[in-house]
Amino acid sequence: MKRFLGVTLNQGTLETGLYLILCGGLLGLSAPGIGLWFLAWVALIPIFFWLRRTPSSATCFQGGFIVGFIFHAIYLCWFTGLHPMTWLGFTPWQSLFIAYTTWGLISTLGGLLFGLLFIGYRKLYDFRLDVFLFPLLWVFGTWLYIQLSEVYVPWALLQYTQASVPLMREVAGSLGDGSIAGLILFHNTALTALIQRHLNQKKTDLYRIGVTVTAIPLLLALSIWTESPANTTPSGFPFPVAVIQGNLPIETIRSPEKARRGAEIAYLRPLQEARLSSQTLIVLPEEGIVTDWVKQNHPSGNLQVQRLQALANQREWTLALGVSSQKDTHYYNSILLIQPHQPAAFYNKSILVPFGETTPRLHGLLPKHWLEQLLAGLGVPYANLFDAGKTTQPLELKSNHPAHPISLSGLVCFELAYPRVINHPPGDILVNTSNLGWFHQHPFLEAQFLALGQIRAAQAKRPLIIAANTGISALINPQGQILQKTLSGKKAQLFLDFNPSQK
Repeated sequence: MKRFLGVTLNQGTLETGLYLILCGGLLGLSAPGIGLWFLAWVALIPIFFWLRRTPSSATCFQGGFIVGFIFHAIYLCWFTGLHPMTWLGFTPWQSLFIAYTTWGLISTLGGLLFGLLFIGYRKLYDFRLDVFLFPLLWVFGTWLYIQLSEVYVPWALLQYTQASVPLMREVAGSLGDGSIAGLILFHNTALTALIQRHLNQKKTDLYRIGVTVTAIPLLLALSIWTESPANTTPSGFPFPVAVIQGNLPIETIRSPEKARRGAEIAYLRPLQEARLSSQTLIVLPEEGIVTDWVKQNHPSGNLQVQRLQALANQREWTLALGVSSQKDTHYYNSILLIQPHQPAAFYNKSILVPFGETTPRLHGLLPKHWLEQLLAGLGVPYANLFDAGKTTQPLELKSNHPAHPISLSGLVCFELAYPRVINHPPGDILVNTSNLGWFHQHPFLEAQFLALGQIRAAQAKRPLIIAANTGISALINPQGQILQKTLSGKKAQLFLDFNPSQK
């Protein structure tokens, strides 16, 4: 009879299934939004004990699938916030089906990833190589899975659970964010081996086991408690920056008449009334400001862009905002950079949201419009609008420092989850324009979006501006500290003046 912590670990039993569900749930509680980050450092230990007692690869895969599915389902529960989508023309029942099917699909892909990784753990344990090689397998295997899958979004990764821990942000800046996951896995595998050694002794030293398990989490907690306040650390911004959060609901943005009126009230009028110094960089969200398509070859043909350009010329401001743009026969989700007395510049989003902005084709195995044709037969409206941008080169801010231009790296919405979008070297400032209103202000999504921003800023060693239409918007310094943030679901503005001593 194989037992651990009083649980019978026979293969195929209901008790084992519940045990694995609880393990996945324990790991899921480390997700940003719940805040129990320290659980990531110990939650895999009971899973590894089960794997050590499970010789069958098929059973290891099944167990890994259960753990991974539950972990992702908790982490990504904000996908249910897609409902209601009646503004897209769906019925309430269609909306519910799409929201929960999307949630289940992403969780299933996460379960498949964990299942494959847990087979690897068991094989390495057979050769007693699990402690040192499995962390490497986890990091590389996850990276490879992300590259091969066109649907799995690298959002629910262990490294992002540690965004609030200063020491881990420093690790991301020195070794990359994947190294955080490697350290978490090494801690779990090493403790599993140490606890196994203690349990094999005739007299188990529970005190020593307890100290071993809690030492690293307590050290990391100490780094949180002793971190300097954000207002005493350098901001990293070389000039004044501002964010306007207009809080336009997604239903308003997608109604042409309401969108124009909403843009006037929530963004254009506040901009005209703002009393900001010259050379201020003002960042506006992904959607809601310019309501019509902008032609990249002739942006001034858009009346709202004309107004923004005139305002930039008059006030000596630089504006960065999200727009839908067109160049020849291609359509992009873009960041438009407007500078005084300079031609407009565009960054085109290079990684598109599966199903939302592009149709996955399984590396060319499926025809381009297979999903539109399938859903059309079911009476469900769907359009694949956007093309992927081909370059991620930074945009130059010539007007702010004419002698020494500052550069800006653009990130549109969930591109924040992809380190490869940031150039090497990155621009001097990272700017993210987003509209999280699709998910109706789900608090888990907003907490996780901030966590992504903290890790990405620390990894690039650059300050980051997040401008989200309904929140959450934030200013983050190069150490990943949040300098300012807004409340979600409310109109808000952020402003950070430039102090040379705080550069």
